[in-house]
Formats: sequence, structure tokens, C-alpha cells
Amino acid sequence: MQTSNVFEKNLIAYQNKHRIIINKGGTRSGKTYSILQLLFIIAYYSKKPLIISVVSYALPHLRLGAMRELDRIITDFGLIPDKIKNISNSYYKVNESIIEFFGVDNLGKVHGPERDILYVNEGNYIKVFDIVRQLMVRTRKTIFIDYN
Repeated sequence: MQTSNVFEKNLIAYQNKHRIIINKGGTRSGKTYSILQLLFIIAYYSKKPLIISVVSYALPHLRLGAMRELDRIITDFGLIPDKIKNISNSYYKVNESIIEFFGVDNLGKVHGPERDILYVNEGNYIKVFDIVRQLMVRTRKTIFIDYN
């Protein structure tokens, strides 16, 4: 798997157990792809089942962006995305771990479910801070956030 400098920096921050890892950069700078590569690798090699949530302001945004990118990553890894993807429920089962995708367009969607790792994609489009706060307090380990 070919990785970038952005991947390497996120990997180092994750290995150093940083709670919040923030990626700022311009459009097409490789933030989303690199973070998804790392999340896939974490899920694939995890000895314990993990729940990894990838969120953005709307699910259609994730389906057209991050989920397509993850399909590409999985294919490059030598797997068939459709064999591990549940498109109707927007998640991937990577060995015993789950990488789920959901939109956070209202506060009701973020109360309740917990996760191990959170990735807030395009965080600058989530206008209600309480939504992000609720996601963060329900995350046991690492939080990745990217924005332009």
C-alpha cells in the first residue's frame, strides 16, 4: 500500500496515543484518503473488534466521497469492497471491526452510540458544536478531524 506524508504524520500521532488529531489542508490535499487508509489498517490488524465512526454533515456527502475513497483503498489492498460492505446500512466489516458512516445533520443522531475511534470528515461544515461535542464524549480512544 502506497502511503503519503499525511498518512505518516497521522500514524505517528495515533501511535503516540494523541486523543485528538486534527488535519487542516486545502481541497485534494490527501487528508480524507490518508486518514481512511490509516483507519482501514487499524481495523484490519486490530486484535480486538473496534467500532470506527466516520461522520460528516450528511450521509450523501460521505457516500460520494469517503466511502468511494475507502472502496479504492480496499481494492488497492487486494480485497473486494462489496464482500465487506453493507451499503444499505453504510458500514464495512473489516475482520471483526466495523467502519460505519453516518451524517450528523441533527443532534438526535449522535446521542447514545459509542465508538472506539471517531473521524469527523469536513468538520468545518458541521455548524452545531454540540453535535461534535456529543460525538467526542462518546468516543473511547482517538478522534480524527479534518477541515479546509
